[in-house]
Order: sequence, then C-alpha cells, then structure tokens
Amino acid sequence: MVYAVILAGGKGERFWPSSRTKRPKQLLPLVSNKTMLEETVDRIRPIIQPENILVITTSELRDAIRNILPNLKHTDILLEPFGRNTAPAIAYAALHIYNRDKNAIMICLPADHYIKESDKFLKSIKKAVSLARKNWLVTFGIPPVRPDTGYGYIEVGENIEEGVYKAKSFKEKPTKKRAAEFLKEKTFLWNSGMFVWKAEVIIEEIKRHVPYISEKLFTQQPLEQNELIEAYDSLPAISIDYAVMERSTKTAVLKGDFTWDDVGSWLSLERLMGKDKNGNTILGETFIVDSENCIISNENGITTLLGVSNLTIVNTKDVLFICSKSHTDRIKKFIELMVEDERLKKYL
Repeated sequence: MVYAVILAGGKGERFWPSSRTKRPKQLLPLVSNKTMLEETVDRIRPIIQPENILVITTSELRDAIRNILPNLKHTDILLEPFGRNTAPAIAYAALHIYNRDKNAIMICLPADHYIKESDKFLKSIKKAVSLARKNWLVTFGIPPVRPDTGYGYIEVGENIEEGVYKAKSFKEKPTKKRAAEFLKEKTFLWNSGMFVWKAEVIIEEIKRHVPYISEKLFTQQPLEQNELIEAYDSLPAISIDYAVMERSTKTAVLKGDFTWDDVGSWLSLERLMGKDKNGNTILGETFIVDSENCIISNENGITTLLGVSNLTIVNTKDVLFICSKSHTDRIKKFIELMVEDERLKKYL
C-alpha cells in the first residue's frame, strides 16, 4: 500500500506575527481560504486512501490539527515531543508505517508548500512511486526559474530514465552569485524537500548512515511518551537530506514539471498573490495612498498607508509588525531577541 506522511511540525517563524507557536504557518490560510495543511491533504487525496494519510507534528499542535482535520483518526496523528528537523520525524513515521505494513511505500510531504498544477504533481508522484518500488529513494527537484538564495539545490548526475537522475551533490542555500551560476548551468534543481520511498528501504538507510537515530527510535516495542521524550532529547536537529539523501547511493532525483513554492517568508506572497498596479501585495482590508512595493497583511480592523514604500506590514489582533522589505529575512533572528524578554513571550 501507499501511504502519505504530512510533515506538519514546523514553527513557520518567518511568517510571524501571523504565525505563532500554537498556530504556525502550516495552520494558516495564506494562499487560499483553506489552511496550507488542508491544501496539502486535499492535493494527495485523489490517489491515497483516507486511512493511509498520516500527519506527524509536535504535541503542542495536536489539538489544532485535530480541529482542522476532524476526519483524521487520532492514531494517524503521530506526535513528536518537540521538533528535531526532518530526519527524526521521518524515522519515527517510517517505523510506525512499517509496523503496519511491511511493504509500504511512503510519500513524505511538507504541510506548507504551494503547488499549482495538481494533475502534474500527482502524475509525478505516481512516477516516483514506481521508482520507489525499485528501491530508489526519490526526491523531487524543481527547475529553478530565478537565482533564489532561499532554497537548497541538488546537482543532478547520471540519467536513470527520462526526467530522473542520480543525485550528484546537494548544495546548501547559496550566495546570490552562486545561485545565478546554478541557474545558468542547468544541472542544478531546487531541493523541494518532498520524498517517496519504501518504508523498509529508508529504515535500512537510516540504520546505515545515522545509526544514532535508529538506536534511539527503532525499538521492538513502541516508545512510551517519557521514553520518546528522552530519545528526542538526545538527538541532534538534522534534516533527512543531510542524514541520508546526501550519503546514500540510492538517491534519485525526479524533475518536477509543476509550479512549486515552499512559501518560506512574507516575500513569497508577492510571487503567489501578485501585486497591484503600484507593486503592493495586499491581504485583508486596507486603504492605501501614494504607497508602493509593500506587502500588507491585515487581520484586524483596517491598515492604512500614506506615502510609504518597500515595507512589510503585518497587523494581527495583538501585534503590529513593520519592517523594511529588505529586512524581512531577519524575522527569525528578531524572534530570538524577543524570546529574551519575558514581556514578549506571550506574543510568540
């Protein structure tokens, strides 16, 4: 059987103050009237049976996700005690699925991505499933359309079949100059963070490449909550890319032909929601005069602008946040400073 695992434990800090600890980005309706989690589940439903869709998240998001996905069985919401990046989360989910179905194939999807052409996406998923049956660890590479410094890249190597390649190397988020070179060279794809594989094969590869994860999580009996907390507390935060995909000889890259965005920050909304004639991207009720090239998200009352430009403005029920658009990528660091002030923790 084929299973879908939705990775929904992220904090989404770059969308603060709309994104909060108990209501992060994936639980917000950013690009439609549905939350991004709902969009992700709806996208995969045509080819996955409802009982084979699982969500892995942190304990503090359990109730919110149950409210958003009321038809999901409680046993299909896998709870990490806290986030440790994607490698522990995928290891945990893989063992759970393998114990249910020894022949299972897993589709791993982040809950906060935007994908435009669902039909093309599902066609790619089906192709990835067929590759996974041949014991490949499949990741999706997206042809870059701009020199983006916010994404990791995969360099493709030897051709496996049409549109599928062996992974030659993985690159961290590059400089602007290097990203431009990647775009020009045509052999680098954006690393989408979506995967398809046999549960059995990813378990074997985790054991081989990161035994310190398998030793803590691959136990004969399901871990009790206190045991799981202890296991997670001893693990580093590590991505499945770095833990396994970069090291495995079984990594295949399937070139996606669908429009994709990881909706990484407020700047993403310019691409996804478009701009008005003055270059403004607007969500919510506003009144704007002589202002240009701003991103405005209004959740409370009305946000009014006069004679300003190049700002990111987010107005929620309890926080008004304003910054230069050029500083929007510093929100995560800004939150780290806020954490140090006890007065401000209630706003995070």
